[in-house]
Amino acid sequence: DILGNPIFGGIKDMGAYESQINLNIVKVALKVFLQGPYNASTGLMIDGLRSGGYIPTTNPYGGTETFNATVLSVTGNNAIVDWVKVELRDKNSPTTILYTRNALLQSDGDIVETDGVSPVLFTGVDADNYYIAIKHRNHLGFRTMNTSGLSNTIFTLNFTDNSTAVFGTNALNNVSGVYMMYAGDADVNGTINATDRSTTWNNRNKTGYIYNDFSMNGVVDATDRSHAWNNRNKTSSF
Repeated sequence: DILGNPIFGGIKDMGAYESQINLNIVKVALKVFLQGPYNASTGLMIDGLRSGGYIPTTNPYGGTETFNATVLSVTGNNAIVDWVKVELRDKNSPTTILYTRNALLQSDGDIVETDGVSPVLFTGVDADNYYIAIKHRNHLGFRTMNTSGLSNTIFTLNFTDNSTAVFGTNALNNVSGVYMMYAGDADVNGTINATDRSTTWNNRNKTGYIYNDFSMNGVVDATDRSHAWNNRNKTSSF
């Protein structure tokens, strides 16, 4: 019921509701996988950061988004894996970022609002065509090849099955027909190289919410170093 949805401030009276829905709102339902935590045997991403109690309730990208810790009680397909950043970019200039929203990523790849369930919502945004970009704190980001017409009707894009064109060569990693963001960018500079591998080795055996933990199980180990090495020389230019 939208009248009690926390995203809308728990609106109770119809007058306030009518005022709220007249705001410009854009909604997107996006699906993406991160290579590091992806488990091919289940088709899901592991939620080791959630189960270990490492995901911060305040987003790591700047901005004001936070979530209530009760969101982390959800398990299974809708368990929270980590924070991601979603950008809407100018239809005439795909490198120009117009709006951003820090959101949560579920185990099944759905990107959701900070309530843990709703599609990502941008308020104060005109219905228009936008490029959509997705970033993560230790995986290479990417954007759509084409613009999408967004409005207050939920717009859906799936980046895991190659049904949505993305910009650049090998912008997503094709692992046995499943597409996912490249793991290994520990310093978040858009390139996976020897520095990422070295810092990962130097941080081995450390636990917590660490940028070198590409597999996102809460500990930096040899698997993380392998991600950085196997994906070396990959660059995101978007």
